[in-house]
Formats: sequence, structure tokens, C-alpha cells
Amino acid sequence: MNNFSGASRDFVEETRFRLTRGQEILGALLVISVLIFGISTVTSSRNSISQARLLSDAEAPSASIIFTQRETLVYTARYSQWLAGQVDRRTVQIARALLAQRLSVIDAAGNAIGERLSSHFLESIKLSDSFLASTSPGIINAADQKRLRVISQPAIEAILLNSRQLTEAYQHAVDRQIRSQVVARERVARINLALLIWIGLLFVALLVWAGSTTRRQYKRGRDAIHEEKRVLNALHEELLGTQKNLADMQTLSEVKNEFISTINHELRTHLTSIIGSVGLIRKRVEKESPILEISHLVDTLDRNALALMDLVESMLSISRLDSENYSLKLSKVDLALNVESILFILESQIAAKKISVNFHTEPDQFIIEGNNSQISQIFMNLLTNAIKFSPDSSEITIDFRDEKLADKAAEVVVRVIDQGMGIPAEDIPQLFTRFFRARNAVSDQVQGTGLGLAIVQKILEAHGGTIHVQSELGAGTTMEMRFPQALSQVDEMVAARRSQVLDRSIATMNSASVPDVAAAAHETGGAIGFYTYESEGEKILEISRVVAKLPESAIDEIENYRREILMILEKAKHDLGEVQ
Repeated sequence: MNNFSGASRDFVEETRFRLTRGQEILGALLVISVLIFGISTVTSSRNSISQARLLSDAEAPSASIIFTQRETLVYTARYSQWLAGQVDRRTVQIARALLAQRLSVIDAAGNAIGERLSSHFLESIKLSDSFLASTSPGIINAADQKRLRVISQPAIEAILLNSRQLTEAYQHAVDRQIRSQVVARERVARINLALLIWIGLLFVALLVWAGSTTRRQYKRGRDAIHEEKRVLNALHEELLGTQKNLADMQTLSEVKNEFISTINHELRTHLTSIIGSVGLIRKRVEKESPILEISHLVDTLDRNALALMDLVESMLSISRLDSENYSLKLSKVDLALNVESILFILESQIAAKKISVNFHTEPDQFIIEGNNSQISQIFMNLLTNAIKFSPDSSEITIDFRDEKLADKAAEVVVRVIDQGMGIPAEDIPQLFTRFFRARNAVSDQVQGTGLGLAIVQKILEAHGGTIHVQSELGAGTTMEMRFPQALSQVDEMVAARRSQVLDRSIATMNSASVPDVAAAAHETGGAIGFYTYESEGEKILEISRVVAKLPESAIDEIENYRREILMILEKAKHDLGEVQ
């Protein structure tokens, strides 16, 4: 022990890191350079924040200008359609009213959008208004059409030209500001780059120098430590691997025994029936028995052969779903059409038991993203079970509905309801376990493999769906499935951009100065309202109207309204994150 302690002290002393006087001086120079670089970076960051605020203020009217140009295009298009006799005068007046409303919007600078337009634009608008007012309501008559078609063209062209000039002038102003900021940042970046290169050179020099003087001290100890660590890690990995292999082998053995026992029972039952039927057929053929007696035995053979085929197909399906290489090929699936095709396949079984099927859903109402063949397998298994466990002359109901909750994405809910024997309550939690069969199904000797519902649950999970069972003994069973509803192209676009719109709105409200809070709130309310946040947008617009009436000296009250708006936006952002 003493020898070991002495060796340890010698090893520590030998490998202790020491700096030479020259290395200490070089290190101090490196620290000073890092401090200078840090000060320069902080100064640059403050300047960047200040420039970003200026740029944000310059970009604030962009949405209003774009919307103004859009409303201008709509108005001129409606005006041209009116001159062509395609729409009535009221349609043009509505477009004109929307343009007037857009021109009255106040931007972040406290100016109306209409003040940015030239007098020629406003005169052209007034001229088009006078043309419009000089005609009778409804579709333009031939005389007015001939009179106004020529004289209206210069006014329309002037409106469009001035609208484009507004956008171009705004863009040029923003471009000039960006260029000036880029030049300033480039100058600071060069200084920081030079400092960074200098720090890098000092660091490399210190590292090489210190490394060359200490490498020999650590070489032996490092090699010994690495070797010991490698041996210990290898031993640890080997022990973990052995432990995992033992656990896997034990689990595999249990699953294998259960699988062999279940399959052995299923195969033995059907094969015994088949062998017995073949023997009886042979004897009756030798005795030349009537065809009806032989036909009954052939039916038994056919039934048991189909049961074996169902067992094999179920095992293959569950094997494919468990495969690591398995991938879904998704497309739009119409659930109503899918159910119709399965009912057509099962028509003979339904008729044999005189079962009435209540299913009245029309196509193109309930669409999901999924694999059509696997969705068919879900309904095939559930409807086959419903038919199998339902008494003669009973009813099976299949109903669909859309469900949209505030905190969840839209879902399609499908229920398959039968009037069969029901399932014991204590068996329901195990109903989707492989090879499990309810006790009353076993006691009543109802044929089955115990794999159908396990396959259904596996496929539903792969499609992001769920299944829930409600059952009462002697009263029937309800299987309720939930599928994520497929989005339309417009909904997909809106959903993809909602998070970005909320982020921009939060940034706009945070960066707005006190005098600009009303304008920023007005712009934010309109923006998020378009992206399905109608109630939140309307509430923010109401707040913007209240803030607009307050004097600029009411800073505390304006800040309280700003915080209220931010709370609305943050809550919408949080709810969106939970849904996604």
C-alpha cells in the first residue's frame, strides 16, 4: 500500500502541469486580447440592436403597403370588369370602399397610407369615382360602356402606375438603409476579424509551446490510463452485452413458448377436423354415400382450410407491421368508399345471418392521409368480428363524424356498433394483446386467432390514430376509432405559416415604441386574424382602437395594453406548440 501511495505521488508530481515565464507572459497577452475582443463584440452587438430597431421601424409599413397595392389591383380589376359588363356597379363600389379603408390605415410612423401616394393617384381615383357615379346601378348599359371605355383607360393606368411607384419608393428607402448598415457592420467585422486572428495566433502559439513542453510528462501516464480505461470499457461493454443477451433470450424464450403453444393449438384443432373429414369422405366414397353427406364434409374442410389461411395471413400481417424496414405509402383515403368496398366483400356473410347494416355516409366527406390497403384491413377485421359475434336478424351501425377540439387537430371519428354477445369488462384491457381471446368467445367456441384486433391497433398507431372499446355483456360492442383528418392545400399552407406569423407579431409588439403601439397592434390583429386566429385578432384590434385614443403621455396604460396583447400572442403560440 505504501509503495502504491508513493508511486501515485511520484506520478502526480511528474505529470503536474507547469508554465514557463515566457508562457505566462504569452498567456497574459492572450487574456488581454480576449478582453479587447469581448468589449468590441459587445459594442458591435449594441450597435446591431440599435440598427435592427431602425430597420424594423422602416419595415413596419411593408404589410400595409403591400395590402394597399393588392386592394388597388382588385379595384382596377373590378372597374375593368364593370366596363366590360361582367359585374355590376355595386361590386366596384365595394372594392372602392375596401381601397379607401386601406388608404386610411395608420402606419408605425403615425401617417395614413394614403399620404404616401401622389396627388395624381388621388385625382385619378376621384376621376374614376365620378365616372362610376355618372352611371345607373347594376350592369353598365351600352351607351355608358361606349362613352367610358376610352376616357377611363388613362385614369386606370395612372392608378396602377402610382401604386407601383409607392412600392418601389418604399423599397428603395429600405435598401438605402440596409446598405448603410451593411457598410458599418462590415467595418466592425473587419476589426473583430483582425482581433480574432490575432487571438487565434496567440492561442496556437501558446498551445504549441505548452504542448511541446508537457507532452513528454504526460505520455507515459496518459498511455497507461488510456489502456486501463480501454480494458475497463471493453469489460463493461461485454458485461452489458451479456446481460442484455440474457434478458433478450429469456424474453424470446417466453414469447416463443407462448407462440408455439398458441399456434400448436390452432393448427391442431383445424388439422384434426380436416383429417377427420378426409377420413369420413374416404369411407363414404367407398360406400358410395349420397352427395349431400359428402358435401357437408367438404364444407367442413373448406371452413377449416379458410381458418388456417386466416391464421397464416394474420401472422404475416403482424410480422410485416413489426418489421424495422416497413414503411407506409400514404395517399388520400376516402373512409366512406373504403367501408363500402368492405361491405360489398362481406355481403354474402351479412345476408346469411340476415343482418341489417346502417351505413348512410356519402363519399368525399371524411378524408385522411393513409395506406388504403391497411385501412381496408382495419375495417375488414372489425366488420368481420361484428358479423361473427352478432345474432341473426340483428343490426350493425357504422357512423362517421368530424371532431375539432380547441387544443387538438381535427379528427375523423368512426364507430362500428353491433348487438352481439359483448365482452367481459375484465377482458377489455387485454383485448389488443396478441393471441388473446375473450373468455365468452372461447367458451362459445367462436372461431378466431386472437390477432385481428392486435393488427387493427398496430395499423392505427402507424397512422397516428387510436381505438377505444365500449362493451356490455349481452348488449353489444362499440369500436370507436379516431384518425387525424387530412388537411386541404389552403389549410396546410396556413398551418405551416401560423408559427412564423405569431413570432413576427410578438417581435413587432416587443420592438414598437410607445407612440407606435396602436399601429403595431392594428397591424398584428389583422395579420393573425387571417391565419385562423379570428377571436384573438379581433380582441387585439379592439385594444388597438382603445390605445389609439390615449395620449402619448399615458405611458403606463399603453404598456399595460402592450402586455395584454403579448399575453394573447404567447398563449396562442403555446397552444399551437401543444397541438403540433
